[in-house]
Amino acid sequence: MSDEYRPDELADAILKTLRQYGGQAIQVIEESAGRAATTAVRHLRETSPRNEKGVHPGEYARSWTKTVSPGLPINARGRTIYVRPPHYRLQHLLEYGHDIKRKGVIVGESPAKPHIEAAAQLAVQEFEENLRKGLKDAT
Repeated sequence: MSDEYRPDELADAILKTLRQYGGQAIQVIEESAGRAATTAVRHLRETSPRNEKGVHPGEYARSWTKTVSPGLPINARGRTIYVRPPHYRLQHLLEYGHDIKRKGVIVGESPAKPHIEAAAQLAVQEFEENLRKGLKDAT
């Protein structure tokens, strides 16, 4: 800290430094969110259940994607990970299992095949690691 400031310039210097750090922090947040979303989508595509008997095997697993979510309070953009239509209807049934009904009568049960929670935890962990590393490098 070789910069010297007069008392009346000190507040301006502090605000300038905080604004620079704030801009860097938003950039680090966006980069971390993007990397974490990419990792989560890749993990979901690898670990999602696949129906090898259907007309289009593995279509549910390939339908995972991400998009940028605008409008967060800090002007950073988040990421949304989702299943493209028409497969979005399957994610809850596959993750938690469901009853199989025929003519209103329960004839069996489809077991849960959890895959979303593991990807979410992986994404959170990677986001936190990238964020810590990025903010540490920004200072």
